[in-house]
Amino acid sequence: MILKAYPKINIYLKIIDFDGNYHLLESRFARIKGKLYDEIEITESNNGKDIIEGDFGCDAKDSSVACALRLLREKYPKQFPPVHIKVAKHIPKGAGLGGGSSNAGCVLNGIDSMFCLELSNEELNAMAKRVGADVAFFVSGVDFAEVGGVGEKITPHKIPSDDISEFEIYTPDIFCDTRAVYRQYRSMIEKQILKLSPKDMFADFSNQKVLDFGEVQGLAQDGQAMQRNSYACERFASLATLNDLFAPACALYPQLLEVAQELGEGWFFSGSGSSFFRALGVAKNATDSTKEAKSTKADSSNVADFDKAQLDKTRLNETQLDEAQSSKAQTQSKETKDIDSQKIDSNQGSTRGLAQDFAKESKQDSNESTKKESKKPLDSPSLFE
Repeated sequence: MILKAYPKINIYLKIIDFDGNYHLLESRFARIKGKLYDEIEITESNNGKDIIEGDFGCDAKDSSVACALRLLREKYPKQFPPVHIKVAKHIPKGAGLGGGSSNAGCVLNGIDSMFCLELSNEELNAMAKRVGADVAFFVSGVDFAEVGGVGEKITPHKIPSDDISEFEIYTPDIFCDTRAVYRQYRSMIEKQILKLSPKDMFADFSNQKVLDFGEVQGLAQDGQAMQRNSYACERFASLATLNDLFAPACALYPQLLEVAQELGEGWFFSGSGSSFFRALGVAKNATDSTKEAKSTKADSSNVADFDKAQLDKTRLNETQLDEAQSSKAQTQSKETKDIDSQKIDSNQGSTRGLAQDFAKESKQDSNESTKKESKKPLDSPSLFE
């Protein structure tokens, strides 16, 4: 059996509480089924022992794959034969893409299917939780989900394909230690306040108020210049708002600030890092909308400013309507006259507002298009599709 273990990204990640040494979170996970994945081959072992091979960045027996296999052995010591598991690693380590968790999820599902163990969802989820925080998502088989607790609470979430067609992932040559990033997050919180309200943290992102991003910026190689750059400050604050781990990750690995600044708008931070991602579908739709707005303006040169003759004609009609309503009001009660007058005022306001709104939107589309065309892409071979 050969399986593909795909990476995940965190659309957003908010830490809402602590449970001992565990961090309770609310996050939206997306499994990215593209060209980047680990390949896992599971076969029956020839020497009567379980064998695990792969470049895990640690001893194979300490890997998430080995942990998943041990849990299956504990529950079913004789229900399936010894296996040989080969893992061809392609998902970067320390990148916030859940490579190890994805591997473990594939092994749990793969052995369950290969040897007809018929594990229930509850049993698989319980094992996944023991292996690691993100494993339950990969065991679930869903592509998008709201994830809570320590990663064991999975609520499937569907994103329309018309809105987001695909994602692009960029992983710089920076290894982020997940445990160290979480420890840094707790340290930064404890330095600011004694206790945060989980409700407030999740409701209005109040935890960002105590994660002073000005201090983090000073850790970058060009910290003073970046502090003078208001755009950079706003950009980094936006990233930190979506992902609670961005600020602590930058505190440990200041190079991430430089990467974020060079990538520019539209890129977001995944997990504990170091990967960034963007939604290509959203970018494409935005470009198409800009082109459509330009096309509309070219087809009717006077649309943005609202055709003057048409506007004069509209105003003339409104004047005639005023006179007709005024004549009619003489035979009606004062209450009725007031209502009619309000209707006329509403019609006049909506007609003039249409011209102003349309002109404003056309100008914004043009400015946004110019801004996007001026941005330079990051020149790096570490771009994963």
